[in-house]
Amino acid sequence: MRNHARALVVGPLFFLISACSSSPTPSSPDWIRAPSRTVDGGYIVYVGTGEDPAPEKSTFKAESQALQDLANECSFAPKGTRIEDHYSERSGSTTLTYAKVGISFIDCDAAKAANDPEAIRKLASEPLAEQLKKYQDLVYAAAEPESETKGSEGNPMLDSTSGPPPIADEDHFFIVRQRVAFLKQTVILAPETVYVPAAPATVAVTRQLSSQTENLRVYEQANPTTKSWHRSWSGFEKTTNAEIPRSIPHVARVPGKIGHPERPGIHAPHAKLRPAPAESNPKAFKKKRRRRGFGP
Repeated sequence: MRNHARALVVGPLFFLISACSSSPTPSSPDWIRAPSRTVDGGYIVYVGTGEDPAPEKSTFKAESQALQDLANECSFAPKGTRIEDHYSERSGSTTLTYAKVGISFIDCDAAKAANDPEAIRKLASEPLAEQLKKYQDLVYAAAEPESETKGSEGNPMLDSTSGPPPIADEDHFFIVRQRVAFLKQTVILAPETVYVPAAPATVAVTRQLSSQTENLRVYEQANPTTKSWHRSWSGFEKTTNAEIPRSIPHVARVPGKIGHPERPGIHAPHAKLRPAPAESNPKAFKKKRRRRGFGP
């Protein structure tokens, strides 16, 4: 039985530096070798990883990766979210940190069912939403508009008045969940004057979220393994061939390449972000051209 009494709610970043090693030592806790998502009784447990020369930043990345996996499933991190444990190892000048985050099915289901801004803000942990936004700004390419025409709040998800199509497969399922999570994050972090009761923006976002949530509910009922599987958003990002919409924060992909697959059932270390093509960096592109004998 896990000791929830020692669970850490939002608080100062904590890390434990063990003996220098590039892989878990025999004395390392078993949970760091668990899948990125597991179920422990009535709790969902996520394990995130982060690498950085600075231990504090490594811990931030590990926590935030786990929080993003949680938000993908629960649609945001509610106040019942627990940052439960950390473990760090030093390898040369780099620190690898593991973070364990937990949430009860009850709190997760309540978050998923909250579709109007007032209910979302009542349940959400704003500090965790702010942490997740900082993480996305750090490791992802920024979200981009889907079209030149934006809705009343500048979010393309609010443009459509027709219902979304049914969820076709697991790839689509993960992407729809992340769309919903990103939209709810926008609501949580918006000024209080934006989504006021009965305002057009409030009506629009509630309608959009309700239709997407119903789609997710139907898919989950038809696929009950989603409750017990080990899959997570971070693992999906690393292995999918699906195109992740640019209207949500996304990994900057090199055309024709995908991330390194995780070993089945084992939580893979935090994947280093793939660099953008050299053409997006003018200086790097000029050096590349000179090496090939093109241009000055």
